[in-house]
Amino acid sequence: MQDNPRQSRCLGVFGLSLYTQERDLREVFENYGPIDDLQIVYDHQTGRSRGFAFIYMKNYDDAVEVSISLILHCYFAVHPLLILSVNCTVQ
Repeated sequence: MQDNPRQSRCLGVFGLSLYTQERDLREVFENYGPIDDLQIVYDHQTGRSRGFAFIYMKNYDDAVEVSISLILHCYFAVHPLLILSVNCTVQ
């Protein structure tokens, strides 16, 4: 565990419906600020969503606001979500 982890603008969103699309996530998360990048993770063999995504907010403070507002209790398209701030880099 790092003593001073780098501030991250990246949010991991887990528990998505397999039918969730990028525009659905943008619609929700852009309410908290501009999005730098959004990546839904797909299975290479089937091309289906694996049920999670990484959202890169443009500003660190917006990522914090999303975390505080949505991390405790969030339902999206009838599925409970887990939203975590994670250390990841834009590819």
